[in-house]
Amino acid sequence: MKLIKFLFIKIVEYFFVTYIKFVGLTSRLIIKQPELLKKYSKKQKILMAFWHNRIFYFLYLFRKTLIATPISQHKDGEFIANIAKKFKIIPIRGSTTRGGVKVLRKMLDSLNQSVPVSITPDGPRGPKYEIQPGILYVALKSKTPIIAGSWYAKHVKIFSSWDNFILPLPFNTFYVVFSKPIYIESETELEEKKKILKDKMDRITNETEQYFK
Repeated sequence: MKLIKFLFIKIVEYFFVTYIKFVGLTSRLIIKQPELLKKYSKKQKILMAFWHNRIFYFLYLFRKTLIATPISQHKDGEFIANIAKKFKIIPIRGSTTRGGVKVLRKMLDSLNQSVPVSITPDGPRGPKYEIQPGILYVALKSKTPIIAGSWYAKHVKIFSSWDNFILPLPFNTFYVVFSKPIYIESETELEEKKKILKDKMDRITNETEQYFK
């Protein structure tokens, strides 16, 4: 039974990786600031932030960039980590809320080696579109700017999960927007910068969704 389960999981992983690549290859990409994608795709010390329900296309968009990202220790974590590895993503098992010290140390190590780190501030379990403090502390301790990103597509399937996960369909059109950098200089700025990050992420999320209306 264990062998059958293992083989089934590997088949599902292969399907997901193939589907992500197929959607990306058959779709058109529109970026509001194309120079920013080129800039942020380089090896450098930056923190990328995007909502949990938009994981899908960012896997493909940054497939040529070595990026580290925390992935939860829940049962589905191993599955997600294996898929992420296929897109040059370095999984850091745990989250900024569970195993926080260990995860924080690994993220700081990655940033010190100029490996970008991506975080879903509302992950791994929500609430949806609410900023958890982890990304702010990482930015403060590492003196690294936060870049928010968002995307939407013309044809999508939205699931009834806690984050309303967005699954784009093949032969699609994607619209991508990035924010300007957010810098955190001291702990006294944490609450203020949390609100600024939330506002930026909400604004660009709304902008990408309105693009197709």
